[in-house]
Amino acid sequence: MTTRRRFVGLLVLGCAGCAKPDWIESTLVTVDVTGEWVGTLLNAGGVSTTFYLSARQGGAKVTGHLTISGWNAAQFPGGDIIGTVSGDVFRFAAGGRQFRLVVSGDEMRGGGEGVVGGGVVDFRRR
Repeated sequence: MTTRRRFVGLLVLGCAGCAKPDWIESTLVTVDVTGEWVGTLLNAGGVSTTFYLSARQGGAKVTGHLTISGWNAAQFPGGDIIGTVSGDVFRFAAGGRQFRLVVSGDEMRGGGEGVVGGGVVDFRRR
């Protein structure tokens, strides 16, 4: 009987360690990214790339379009976006790249997978 109780106790502890965050926490939307945004990425050589983001938000879902101009625009054309907002974090995909931005009022800052030099993009709402 003692072995069975120990096994059940270990099983309960093991399952508690696998618990996910509360579903409310992962679906909470505290910011609105709807609007027109301009972002800038400055590479190590001092050359900048400009990002133009048009976003429409409905709840946690965001759609829109990202356009790039600057020295690497031909390599990264942007495109339609599909994203989500969770808390103050805006995640979206465009042009085969994934972005993660932290939103604070009329500003967003973050980076993206595949962004040249792994740089940080600063966005401001127009």
